[in-house]
Parts: sequence; structure tokens; C-alpha cells
Amino acid sequence: MGQLRSAARFHVREADPGPGWEVVTDHCCLSGCDMNVRAFQSERDALLFARLLRAVGYQPPHNIACQTCYEEHMKDCI
Repeated sequence: MGQLRSAARFHVREADPGPGWEVVTDHCCLSGCDMNVRAFQSERDALLFARLLRAVGYQPPHNIACQTCYEEHMKDCI
């Protein structure tokens, strides 16, 4: 499993709250908060998914903002 961890480019973590594991595939461009979190029943499944994303060359978009951060940003601009 250590080899899978070292090859994963995406953040793999234990689900909070609850059982299972998550892979974070995107981040908000305004604050860096997690977006598009995928849930898995086991750490191995999550690590395999993260490695698959890397193998196919998935590149998350760098110009998306979550709804909360976008609304806060727009409020500050007005």
C-alpha cells in the first residue's frame, strides 16, 4: 500500500465524518478549499482511483471557485 500512497498525486484522506476514504480531485481557486471529493469504502480503492487519475493525465481546472468563496468574493467587490 505504501507504493500506492507514494504514486498518488491527489489528496487521499479518511472520510470525516463517517467510515471510508475520500479523494479530493479539485480545489477552489480563491481559497484552496476542497471541491469534488469522491468517496470510497476502502483506502486501497481511494488510492487506486487517485493513481488512475494520474495515469490518465487528469489535470484539475485551476480557475473554478466554490459557491461560498465566490459569493464572499463578489460581496467584497461591491
